[in-house]
Amino acid sequence: MHTPPVSSGGGGVVSGEVTIASAASAGGAGALRVQTGGAAKDSGSLSVQSGSAAADDAGGIIVTAGATAAADAAEVMLRAGSSQGGVGGSVVVRTGGSTVASEGSSTGQLRVSTADGAQTGDITLQSGGSA
Repeated sequence: MHTPPVSSGGGGVVSGEVTIASAASAGGAGALRVQTGGAAKDSGSLSVQSGSAAADDAGGIIVTAGATAAADAAEVMLRAGSSQGGVGGSVVVRTGGSTVASEGSSTGQLRVSTADGAQTGDITLQSGGSA
């Protein structure tokens, strides 16, 4: 079964906007899950991609976890898949390159930081132990 993609606009000067959201609530808000199905062989991939631009700035991607006034805020977690018989998946963070080979062009920056506060969190880089 093929399901057509959710999309908007034909892209003339400005294409449309698509918002997918769970409803707000005075109690608990619903979760929003995007998931591909499992399979006996290859399962589907999930791709989140913003559009390119021929002029001006290309669209960005922002992943933000919820904030709270009364408890611990939510985490943002990137986790690669595990393997029972091969190599586990990788998490790759890579900056954008520049295709202009002129002086002053550069690749994007990679920044890892904690927020300001009375006590700030640690930044930990750790590899797993071998079995």
